[in-house]
Amino acid sequence: MKSRTITFVSVFVGILLFGISMVMIGSVLPLLKLRLGISDIIVGGLFSILPLGLLIGSIYFGPVSDKYGYRWVLATASL
Repeated sequence: MKSRTITFVSVFVGILLFGISMVMIGSVLPLLKLRLGISDIIVGGLFSILPLGLLIGSIYFGPVSDKYGYRWVLATASL
């Protein structure tokens, strides 16, 4: 039962952090559009890169971290 609770909390925190990152990007994009003079199409493309990157990262993180361990994968990603 404890394992299910830990899994539920970790999934909840992941969804929460994803939502926070989307809100932050949404609030910063108008400023970037104004400062950099980019079009709405480019802003939309920029906004859609985050979910794609999160999806690709989550697909690759599991097998790589299983093979090499979490410490080296996170250290490499932070660099």
